[in-house]
Amino acid sequence: MRKKWIPKPLEYHIEQQQDGWLILDIYITDKNLLDWLAIAHVLLGEYVDAVVMPTAGSSMQLEIRYVRDGDSFLQISKRDRRVLLGLSRYHLEKHVDPYLCHYYLEGKAPGPLTDFEFPSQTSKVAGAEDAVVLHAAEYVPPMSAEEARKRILGNENE
Repeated sequence: MRKKWIPKPLEYHIEQQQDGWLILDIYITDKNLLDWLAIAHVLLGEYVDAVVMPTAGSSMQLEIRYVRDGDSFLQISKRDRRVLLGLSRYHLEKHVDPYLCHYYLEGKAPGPLTDFEFPSQTSKVAGAEDAVVLHAAEYVPPMSAEEARKRILGNENE
């Protein structure tokens, strides 16, 4: 397996939910946005199979792996000091890459990316799912349906 080590610690946090769910919160800022774009690019282009980075203030490592066959997954192993996030081509192409590109091009993300939920590989609770949420430092302010219509259609009604 071809892995690329990124020496920069990137921000993330793991939340344990009462129902057995684990949520991996990843924080994207102006300072690390290009790193996240590069990670998505090298995984989608299959230049590497995984990217590994340290965790700030911890001995844990975050490994993001490209999943060729199958669905995305999240595994957390305190024994191995590793958080492993497997991302399928679907999640990379349809969610992560467009989200990061929008943030880069517009200077603001459309909101938190919350479309990742999959059966847990860590929790012992039957039916538990894990989730990944991408948080951006800057968001596009929310708007009404009427404002969205005007932006999409222009001022045709005037």
